[in-house]
Formats: sequence, C-alpha cells, structure tokens
Amino acid sequence: MSRTLPAIRNACLISLLSMLVLTGCNRTKAIKVDRPKPTPLVNLASASVNLAPVLRFRAGGTVKNDPLSLQPARVGQLVYGASRDGQVAAYTLQGQRRWQVRAAGEIMGGVAASEQLVVVSNGNGEVLALDAATGRQRWKASVNASVLSSAVITPDQVIVQASDGVITALNAADGKPRWTYDTPVTPLSIRGMAAPLLINNLLVVTSPTGRLYALDTATGLLAWERRVAVSEGRTEAARLLDIDQQPVLSGQTLYPVSYQGQLVAFDLGQQQLRWDAPVSSLRSAAVGTGNVYVATTTGEVRAYDEQTGKLVWTQELLRYRDLSNPVVINNRLVIGDGQGYLHVINQLDGKLIGRARVEGAIRRLEPLGNLFGLTTTDGHTSLWQVSP
Repeated sequence: MSRTLPAIRNACLISLLSMLVLTGCNRTKAIKVDRPKPTPLVNLASASVNLAPVLRFRAGGTVKNDPLSLQPARVGQLVYGASRDGQVAAYTLQGQRRWQVRAAGEIMGGVAASEQLVVVSNGNGEVLALDAATGRQRWKASVNASVLSSAVITPDQVIVQASDGVITALNAADGKPRWTYDTPVTPLSIRGMAAPLLINNLLVVTSPTGRLYALDTATGLLAWERRVAVSEGRTEAARLLDIDQQPVLSGQTLYPVSYQGQLVAFDLGQQQLRWDAPVSSLRSAAVGTGNVYVATTTGEVRAYDEQTGKLVWTQELLRYRDLSNPVVINNRLVIGDGQGYLHVINQLDGKLIGRARVEGAIRRLEPLGNLFGLTTTDGHTSLWQVSP
C-alpha cells in the first residue's frame, strides 16, 4: 500500500534502519536512533532460484558501523577489491590472486577500474591510481576533502567528487588537475556521496540539495542543472534531503531517488521530469521488466511502473533488515540485508524465491555483467551468479 509523503518522512525519522552518520561543518557525528527489530525471515518452502558464489576473497579489515561501502570492480576476467585498512587486490574469476598491495591510508572510496588503472581514495583526501596489471602505484593526487565514492575513469581522466562538493578531473597519466567544479553542500547531510555517472560526454553528479548537475567532461563546464527532489520538513532534520547513491540509467531516462524525497523519472533528452513518486531511500534503484525497484529506508521493496510511476507491488517481509540496493541480474531481482542474507525476488509479483547467506552485513550490490559483486562489513568480497 502506498503511503503519503509526510508519513514516509515521519517513519524515516523515527525508525531509520541503521545508524545515520551525519556530516556538517567539516565534522561528523553518529546519531543513534531507536530501531525496530528486523523482521524474521519466512521459510522458503521451495526456492526456485539459486544463488552461488563464483569468487570469494578477503582483502583486509573494514569498519563495521560505517555506512560507506567499497564495491568491487570488474574489467574482463579480472576483479578488483579493496578494504578499509588499505588493502587492494586483483583476482581472476577462477580465484587466482594476481596481486595484492597496501595503499596509503584508510580507503574510503572505490573501487574504480579500467584496462590500465585501478583507482581508490583515502580519508586524507588522496586519490590513488594503481597499475591494473601489477598493483604498482602510478600516481597520487590530493583534493581538498575526502572522496567517499568511486571515481569515474575515462581514457584520459580520473574524475572524483569530494565530500565538500567539489568535482575534480585529474589527468589519467600523472594525476595533475585539469578542471574543477563546485556543487553546493548543506550544513547537515548523510555520510556518503553518490558516485558520478558518465553518460556519453556528460558527467552527471548529484548533491545533498536534491539537484542534478551535468558537466562537460572535457572542460568541466555546466551543461544543465535540475532540481529532482524537494523536502518540506519544519526542522533541520526533517528537511534533510540527500541523493546518497548513484542514479540508475535506463535508455534515456535517469532514476534518482532521495532520502525523505522522491523517486523521479528524469528524461535526459527533454531535460524534464516525467513522473515522481513519494519514497525515501538511501540506495540506488534498479530497473527490469518494465519496473523501477527501490528499497525504502524502512525496509520495504517497491516496484513502480517505469512508464507511469504507478506502484505495482510492495514486498514487506524484509522490513527493518537494513536493505542494500536492489540489482537485476539475469532477469532476477536480488537484494542484500544487514544480517548477511541475499534475497531473490520475483520481478512480476514481489514474492521471495531464493536466499543465500554471506559473512557480514551487506551495504551495496554491484552489477558486474552477468554477475554481481559485494563487499561486506567483515571485509569479504565476493562475486555471485543467479540461476534457476
């Protein structure tokens, strides 16, 4: 059943699933909220879909209570993973380790990879580029603030968005700055930053003000700017609005979703909103079989019609389980939770049809071709396949 926007806001403020780490005035503080107990899992009498790990490895330690995630990256037959204590590793899909190195500092953002580079960033505001074949450091560049998401790698640039709202393009060969662009920040925001999204020659970035910015990747000049989320709360916390994860692209439509805001269908060609639906989420959406899927901050999984924005179904059996973002792999909808379970959901009706267990809480799933990857709060990185 669909809820009104005020009801969603109240539920999010009272019973947010996990510890929110809020950032303001160059400081961070953890705000603990009362959390309802996770909904117990129902028995799956006849799971019709299997989840199977293709590759598992542990690069190193992590920080269990931090909402940041370090997703793995895949280029061809190699998978790159990192851990918060500075370990970066490369593995083949057959499980053979090609290299493992310790990067400088505590890794906060990553992993991004290309045929030539593997890029991570640390808490000191340093962007580190490693040789994809050997792990040897190619260069290190400093930006003004920590980078909490993965970079975008183009043939000649590495582009990052720092926590102070500044987007910086670095030369891919030596790390020297090429251009910067400032986006506004707010006095209070959720710890984290959506990774920039490369669409042809445009870089699309989000801000905690609920806006999208499209920049020319060659020059850093603004191509267009649009507001895609609004909040009407009376207090600072109630007005907290953030697009904390990368929007998903389907065809020419972009689907950003915000905390205490909306899921929006944004037409890139017309540069205008097609529809919006009131929903609060800290995770990226997913698209498949004509639906857009969202995990709400209270743990519901919802499907909205991709063309109209109408609510198609709601799955409530995973409430308060601190859900990850959903992904669609091999026509199956998969989502993780904070108790270390992966769930497969039927895209047509929202029913649970498969389950698997991993070690540690799951913050984010990363689609990697016909597989998906994840890194848990216990520092375990793994790749999975979905099959009937």
